[in-house]
Amino acid sequence: SEGNKWIGSSDAGFTIIDKDNRHVASFRGSEHPDSLSANEIFQFLEDKKNKIIWIGNGNGGLCAFDNVTKAFHRFKHADGNQHSIAGNRVYSLYLDRSGILWIGTDKGLSLLNTNPKQFACIQCPGSETDPSPLGLNCIFESSDNELYYGTNEGIINARNDIKELTPYRPFSPATNTNNIINGIVDYMGGNAIVSAGDQLLEWKPGTNKFKPLSKSNKSFISSTQLLHYRNNKVYL
Repeated sequence: SEGNKWIGSSDAGFTIIDKDNRHVASFRGSEHPDSLSANEIFQFLEDKKNKIIWIGNGNGGLCAFDNVTKAFHRFKHADGNQHSIAGNRVYSLYLDRSGILWIGTDKGLSLLNTNPKQFACIQCPGSETDPSPLGLNCIFESSDNELYYGTNEGIINARNDIKELTPYRPFSPATNTNNIINGIVDYMGGNAIVSAGDQLLEWKPGTNKFKPLSKSNKSFISSTQLLHYRNNKVYL
């Protein structure tokens, strides 16, 4: 936003610094309804058209920061309200090409039509060994307009019937290598780069075709979300 860097923390809200690394502002969660709702920050997403920064919180739901008024607006789950966000731990955010905001939470996937601001929620079942949701760690739109999300058990096509999950998995379950997907970004030739476990992989969307881009480096890559690929560099 305006060339500034937004830096989230696990327990102290977030800080904004400018392109010269000078402090611009800091925000912490509070009980005030117009403030940040929680201090654990998972993700930022800029909506340039509406001049909003969307913020995914831990247990605070979704926040919208108005870049004009500098006020926050909160969206939290409300039991019994089918038009509220699915869960209050927001792990991933994606604004698709049609202007729909996709929100990955601990209780499933929510879609937000920004006008009017109503959520459509899709509940995500757990695996055979874990009844909790699979974890929506990242959301990715491929060059052919297919949407995928990275979960704790592979990559799922978001447009398919969520009740018939068939994840694309980089590693066979027999290898005991985890298939946790922490990031997916555009790459060359319609392919994508995937952060899976402690490896970076090249992936052909819609297939189980993965190939390594990096050697294992657990101290650096593990649990890292990809930001983007630019000028032959991967930004983590």
